Formats: sequence, C-alpha cells, structure tokens
Amino acid sequence: MRCIPVCGSGFLAALLLAAGCSLHSSGLGDDDGAGVEDGEGGGEVASDGDADADDDDGGPGDAEGGPDGDADADDGGPGDADADADAAADADGEADADVVEECLASGDCDDGIPCTTDVCDPGTHTCRHEVEAEACDDGVGCTNDRCDPVLRDCVHEPDHGFCDDGEPCNGEEACDPSSGGCVPGAPPDCDDGVDCTVDACESGTGACRHTPDDARCDDGAFCNGAEVCRAGAGCVAGAPPACDDGLACSIDSCDPTAAGGAGACVHVGPDADGDTYRDAACGGTDCDDRSRAIHPGAAEICDGVDQDCSGYPDDAAGTCSGCTPAVHGGHAYQFCNSTVWWTTARDRCAAVSGYYLVTINDAAENTFLADTAATVRGGGWWIGYNDRSDEGTWVWVHPPSSYTNWAPGQPSSYTEDCGTLNQMATRGQWNDEGCAETLPYICEHD
Repeated sequence: MRCIPVCGSGFLAALLLAAGCSLHSSGLGDDDGAGVEDGEGGGEVASDGDADADDDDGGPGDAEGGPDGDADADDGGPGDADADADAAADADGEADADVVEECLASGDCDDGIPCTTDVCDPGTHTCRHEVEAEACDDGVGCTNDRCDPVLRDCVHEPDHGFCDDGEPCNGEEACDPSSGGCVPGAPPDCDDGVDCTVDACESGTGACRHTPDDARCDDGAFCNGAEVCRAGAGCVAGAPPACDDGLACSIDSCDPTAAGGAGACVHVGPDADGDTYRDAACGGTDCDDRSRAIHPGAAEICDGVDQDCSGYPDDAAGTCSGCTPAVHGGHAYQFCNSTVWWTTARDRCAAVSGYYLVTINDAAENTFLADTAATVRGGGWWIGYNDRSDEGTWVWVHPPSSYTNWAPGQPSSYTEDCGTLNQMATRGQWNDEGCAETLPYICEHD
C-alpha cells in the first residue's frame, strides 16, 4: 500500500487527483508560469519529479541546510515527509492515529495480514482493514480461532475444556489440532496388584474401587476350608470344616477323595457284625449290626424281620409264599390268597414273628385294605374281628380297636361268629360269617 498525506484543496489538485497523480505537497502551484510545479519555498520541481540542481546558496530553491539537489533537511517543514509508510505502524501492527492511509484502489491497502480484508473506501480514498473471523477457521471444532495483528497471522488456540466429556474414568480428553480435534485420554490405572480383587473406576467420581471376589481364591478343595479374598492381602486360606456329627460312636473326618474328588465329611461308625455295613445308630445304614444277614440289599425271608433294612419286614414280592406284601401307615401287611378256616388264618399269621390277623383302626386303613384286597381277588377276606367267646360281644385278636364298618343289617346271625371284609356288596363293608367258611386272610405286622 502507499501512504500519502492529504492533498490541499484547489482546482489543480482536483485535476491531478482525477488524472491519477500522487500529490506529495500541500503547496502545489506554478507561480513562475514555467509549466512545472514550484518546489517548497519557490524551488521548481521538474516535470519528471527531479529537483533542480541549484547551488546551495541559501536561496529559496535550495534544500535548507542540505547539499544542492537534496531533499529538505528534516526540520519539520511542510516539505518533509512525516515518516516512512512502513514505520507509520505501531508495534501492535495498527496504524498510527496521525497517519492516514490514502488510496486510489484497494490494491494500495494491502497490510500483508492474511486474515484481514483490505479495501479502499471510494468516498474518502482511505484504507480500511477489516478482520475476517472466517478467514482463520481451521475446521477444528476444539480450537479458538482469531486474527492476531501482532503476529500478523491467524492463531488457533486449543481449548481442552471443549473436549472434556465429564467422565473421568475414560481419561482426560485434549484438543490436538494436528490430529484433527479432540483426542481421548488415558484411563486411570486402578490395578491394585491384588489378583482376587475386581478393580474398577467409579463413574462420575473417577475413584478406584477394589472389590474382593472370594470365587477367585477357591481352589475347589472342600477339606482345606473356604478361601477368601482380603483387600490389600489377596487370597487367605480358610479354616478346615468341622466334621463332628455329634455321635460319640462315630469316627469323623474329611475325606478329600469323597464327593467325586471335591472332598466331604465322612462319619465312620462301628461294624460289629462284620458285614461291611456300619451301624445305623452311628451314622451307618445297617439296621441290625448284630446280624450279618441283615443289611441293605439282603434277601427277605418270611419271618417278620426286615432283612433288607427297607423299614418293613417281608416286603419283597414272594417272600411269604402265597401272600402279596403291602405297606401302609408304617405297618406291613400280607394278603394271603390261600383259603382256610378263620382259626387257621389266625394261627398262620401268628406263626410268623410279629404278625397277627389284621386289626382295622380307622376308615383310611379300611379303604387301603379293601382296595389292595380287590387287586388280589374278589370276595370276602378274614379279619381279626369275632364274637366266638361271647355272643354279641365283638373283639379283635390283637390289638383292640373301636372302629367298625358293618354293612346294613350286620351282624345278622348268632351262628356266624367271625368277621369278614366283604367285596361282594359295597366294597369294604363288613359281614359276619361262620368261622368254618374257607376264605383268604390278611396278616398285619406293626
């Protein structure tokens, strides 16, 4: 750009400006009629702009105090230049207030700063330098872009706060223009060096948490106790289990080979009969540790004894010949299909230890007996009810019971002294029969 002083008024000055001339003096005029501009103080200036080569005689055409032909000394006179155009700018890059940038075209106003728009005002012929914010936009969202007149260029200052997502657990984000914007930070290292803790960063606060996880310490062995995780210490061995079953007769221990190798408490009781089954009274399974023939899985025989330790005697099918075993309410029953007199049925039941001709104590037992008997055969079955000793006074063989379920009109005859569980009429009702009739019978064992 060119910096020129404001021209003086006058018709000639206006003409010269219109012709595109640059006017360097406010005292323009051709006083001597020579067709050239007079210099300051009457000296003539050639049309090509060169000063006359007058002798330095102190005349008005000479430069004051200077050699012939030189420009006037810088004495502050109107002919002196105020300052070099480049020096007219302050250190902050802004033009001095007393310097006016005159121009004829916008090209005269270039201040060399890429982020300003330099224009020549056609009305005042002065330069304007307008900052263009868009000219400094680097396309990076996290930078503050501005035009710096001191640096005479665009400045892009990173704004790290713009990148902060407010979550401390994913690290501190930063603005890196060379990477195109925001870059993630490094998450905090929450590792406490303890293998059995779950280390995590608490969202929102950024605090590290170390939660013990006992499962990480479990070695899978039962007999050495349950291992636990302690913060700062790691895995800590557990206390072995107490395997005492409270029975003085048993030997208690933890067997690491039990439970498929996982380990378990075992309680070894005595085996007095040597059948390899420990006494049930001491944590074993042998219901009679005095007999080698009695233990789980032993063969049942029809003797009223529970050989197989099932809880019921003679409950295996075919144990008692001709009889079908069944159980109800903690009692064992034999439904014997051979037909005999009532007295024979009584004696056969009593011949087997613990058995007697059945006594019926309630409706539930009566229904069970009637339903089971029907699966073996129809008709009546001998039961232990009779009035053989005293006509009309009905009693049970063993033990006594007050329950009765006579069919309508029964008992009906003084010559029929033995009771039956009748299957011919309504199932389960009782009838009296002559004791010499031959019928199947039911034996009961407590």
